[in-house]
Amino acid sequence: MARLSRVRRTNLLVVAAVALLLLAASPSFAYQGSASEPDVTVSRGDGTLIVDWLAVDGADSYNVNTSDDAKNSWTRVRTGVIGTSATVNGVNNATTYYAAVQAVSGGAAGEWVNSDAAPPFATPPPAPSSVTVSRGDGELTASWPAVAGADFLPRHAQRGRGGELEPGGVRPRRDGHHY
Repeated sequence: MARLSRVRRTNLLVVAAVALLLLAASPSFAYQGSASEPDVTVSRGDGTLIVDWLAVDGADSYNVNTSDDAKNSWTRVRTGVIGTSATVNGVNNATTYYAAVQAVSGGAAGEWVNSDAAPPFATPPPAPSSVTVSRGDGELTASWPAVAGADFLPRHAQRGRGGELEPGGVRPRRDGHHY
């Protein structure tokens, strides 16, 4: 009987050693990003977040969470995502958001990887209306009424001294005055 106990103990030790080796050799769910290429990024659209991430070797799918309170609480917005991108619709344009992605393989989930902040989406102001152009001595002058919400209007092109078109700069004008 003592001999059987030793055999059982030996078998138990072998099984435990094999289990440890299998755990050590199991696939890792670590993201393969670098400091210059973040693992998870979030970009904005009008009422949307676009969450992108690097693929994880062995992952079957991904889960995506978002947070609008500096990562203090999270909302699950997508599960079982196939691929490395998800669009989240219906978000508030005036709110800063964060995203987190989790790889899933065979029912086992990896660690959450967080994004940097996605700042509020800026809705562009309307285009100026009633633009008028007048010709002077060797120059053109454009004018328009003020545009509500505009900080500046870009100047797209101007004529150089030789008559060729040159790219224009940005001149801060929102008050409707002449260029």
